[in-house]
Amino acid sequence: MRNFSKEEKNILNQLINSNTLKIEGMILFEVFLEDYFFGDEHDSNIYVNSDTREVFLSIKSNDVVKRRKETVRVIVMVNLLMELMNLGIISFIGKENEIKKCSGQQYNNALVKIDQPISSFLLEKLGSFILPSEELRVLVNNNFKNSEEIRHRQTMILAIVAIAVSLLIGLLGIFF
Repeated sequence: MRNFSKEEKNILNQLINSNTLKIEGMILFEVFLEDYFFGDEHDSNIYVNSDTREVFLSIKSNDVVKRRKETVRVIVMVNLLMELMNLGIISFIGKENEIKKCSGQQYNNALVKIDQPISSFLLEKLGSFILPSEELRVLVNNNFKNSEEIRHRQTMILAIVAIAVSLLIGLLGIFF
């Protein structure tokens, strides 16, 4: 498994530690987006028009830097989900219905068009449930350390303890 950036780790922590996911075992993609990225509590929302196959990011701020930062945040999240899906680490199952527009406040002053392949991924996966694999859950719960890294750390600790004990026994043998 590759190393994840701080932003990606935050996204995965939010996904795995979601109350809905813990209770139901899967989470509707829109619910995940609205809980952690979009909606009335955040400064951005997503607008999806399945008729024209267009996706827009609606951002509250007029500040160009804030708009770029928000756009990058969304692209990082979608790219991460796309990569994990391609690796088979998460699955998107079911399709609830065709989405016209996600709920939440729309900010007309700053619409950013999301291009391909991100827009097609969103159009295809909105309405589906996210089902993370057990491998991803274990990885997140182990603070993004895989089993080899955990075993290596345990071996190193055991080796240090063994060296300390042998030094202690050697010193005791010299003085007593």
